[in-house]
Amino acid sequence: MPNFQLTSDGIVEGSRVKGLDIRTDGIRLRGIRLQGYADPDAHLQSEIYALELWRRIVEVYSRTAITNPDDKLIALSGMARWMAHRIGTPDDPAPYVAGLWRTHLASQLLWKIEPVYRAIDSVFVHASTAPDGYRAPSFSWAAVDADKGHGITYAEVTDRDLFIEVEDVSITPTSTANEYGMISTGHIYLRGKLRKAALSPKPKGRFGWKLVDREELDLEEHTNVYLDCPARESNSIFGPDAGIFVLPAAKGERTALMESKYTICLLLQLVKRHESGPAYKRIGLTKLSPWADSGTADKILDVFQSDIDMPHQGYDPETGMHRILII
Repeated sequence: MPNFQLTSDGIVEGSRVKGLDIRTDGIRLRGIRLQGYADPDAHLQSEIYALELWRRIVEVYSRTAITNPDDKLIALSGMARWMAHRIGTPDDPAPYVAGLWRTHLASQLLWKIEPVYRAIDSVFVHASTAPDGYRAPSFSWAAVDADKGHGITYAEVTDRDLFIEVEDVSITPTSTANEYGMISTGHIYLRGKLRKAALSPKPKGRFGWKLVDREELDLEEHTNVYLDCPARESNSIFGPDAGIFVLPAAKGERTALMESKYTICLLLQLVKRHESGPAYKRIGLTKLSPWADSGTADKILDVFQSDIDMPHQGYDPETGMHRILII
């Protein structure tokens, strides 16, 4: 298992994992990230410091090549076990969710993979890959490998400015003796507002999407897209019949003024055959600018009568919220 320690550059591989101090190092890391801004989530102290430390650990770890990709979660299991007692308590450790934590899980679902910009020809290169077999549910960063690029960008942890709610979580470890290791299956149920969309490839390694059946909003194309693993999806995610949906999830960045915050959305694809009914897999993340995408950003949460026709496992007509299974 890789060990980590804090240096002036952040968390790096080292030999003194027990030398990390949640409060001291977590506060320092958070201060580095906030860059002098007031903490918008100061009410979450001190668990926010532990989660800040975990965030940096994942970002460094995701840039590390693993000899056997199947060992991705196993190699991190010792650190996860150690962190569970610090995000939670020794008597009540925080539940682990395939590389994420049940504590403030909704916000942690918004991790992303930045493509590598190749300046010589102005192309965005998507270097992420996926294992041949099952390793983690699609909503987890552990489902893909990003060590050949920039790694994983872990999401900002918060309980505010969220448009989704986590209703239920199920993770089945391969071995009951190690809940922090390999996984045989997993899923989550969310409540949120599904929106049908069509995704298309663009020149220079970029992608765009448009809403479908949202009246004038269908005309707007949005290109701030972060696909998890384009090589895995091939062409199955493109076109009006690919079963692509956008799920508005949060406003961010956390330190920005509200009028300057982006609308952050999950990109989902409908799994056409699943034993429990309509289910989705995550394929990426997209962000709507409050300027370039202002029409959609302002109206994407508006409820249409036809929203009940989206594939879902429950719908509340009063709130317009769907019950969504992600595997």
